[in-house]
Amino acid sequence: MKHYNRKTLISAAMIFLLISFSSYMSLVIFALYINSKAGILLTSVIVALPNMIRFFSGLLTPKIERMLGKKQSLFLAVCIMAVCYIFYVVFKEWKGLLLAGILNGLAELLYQPIIKSIFAQAANDTSGIEFVHRMRYLVICVAGLLGPLAGGWISALCGYEFCLYLSSGLFAAACIPIFFMPRINSDVIVSSGVKGRKRFETARNKKLWAYIISGTIVFIVFSQFESVYSLALDTVYENPANVYSLLLALNSLFGILLQIYSISRNKKEKKNLSIKQGIMCFQLGFALFAFAFLLGERGLIVFILGVFVYSVGEVVTIPGLDIQIDVIAPADAKSAYFSLAEFRTLGFVSGPVVMSWMLEKAGAVFSCISSIVFLAGALAVNELAKRYPAGTK
Repeated sequence: MKHYNRKTLISAAMIFLLISFSSYMSLVIFALYINSKAGILLTSVIVALPNMIRFFSGLLTPKIERMLGKKQSLFLAVCIMAVCYIFYVVFKEWKGLLLAGILNGLAELLYQPIIKSIFAQAANDTSGIEFVHRMRYLVICVAGLLGPLAGGWISALCGYEFCLYLSSGLFAAACIPIFFMPRINSDVIVSSGVKGRKRFETARNKKLWAYIISGTIVFIVFSQFESVYSLALDTVYENPANVYSLLLALNSLFGILLQIYSISRNKKEKKNLSIKQGIMCFQLGFALFAFAFLLGERGLIVFILGVFVYSVGEVVTIPGLDIQIDVIAPADAKSAYFSLAEFRTLGFVSGPVVMSWMLEKAGAVFSCISSIVFLAGALAVNELAKRYPAGTK
């Protein structure tokens, strides 16, 4: 028997690639464009809204999916994405931009747990679970490398608004593979009594909540490099944007190469690095970042080495967090588990705030050291989770 369903995996990967690429394409100009209309404070709110609203996926997404079905819910989410990116261009006042941000958040609230559960349904066994989630993360790495390059080139050639319109068009194009996707089963719950019991069992699963807490702490640290690390580089380099662009591009390139290597090892059924080892690579990466900041402008080579080690930690840990959720989720509750796991987005919301505060109060070196401490806490919670049974007791 194959470890995964090829048709389902290809369909999910095509949808995910289109949406991830279009998101990354507009990411490079999004904050700059909104800031030209709304100012810094409102821009920060609009940028943060999707992750803030995703926090409530565990409460809302399973209910919407039960009403509409998995495939229809995904179709609705993608349509909303296409519309809200047009709204970002069309609306000039803060109320309209805020509405667009809220719609974007509602779309993400539906899209993120459902696309993860579709990847999960493509797996036929434990080896398949490992493979499909690493394929999903490989798509993110490819989109993260090519999307910003395309966005920078298109926005320079045609302007910011054209870039946002093109993203909207690519979101709409993702509806095509959704329409032709093989039949996808929603989480099957047959009666109201069973519904209530399933929700209760999911909500009191100690192992699940330990993984959620651990993942939240990891995302607090991970989101810092992905969002506001240019502020730390600004304390050392005269051209922090150029250095940050280089480090992000290398991170994506290393991620692609390492993820391909990891998938090839998975196919040969050799043992991959564990979450524990991945978090330790994260810690070593931040230790190298701290040393690079101490070296000042002479530390660029150390930064590049740190990005490589950080990337090893990323390709092991980030998909590994979803793999852990998938392994403990019953076949008829994948969306419910991944919806609750969206509580981890609290890390993406709070991480940039934490780092900005650390930078202002203690500097870049201390910020890196604090990240190592945070990751030690995440590792401790993740190891503790292994002591809990997969069920609810």
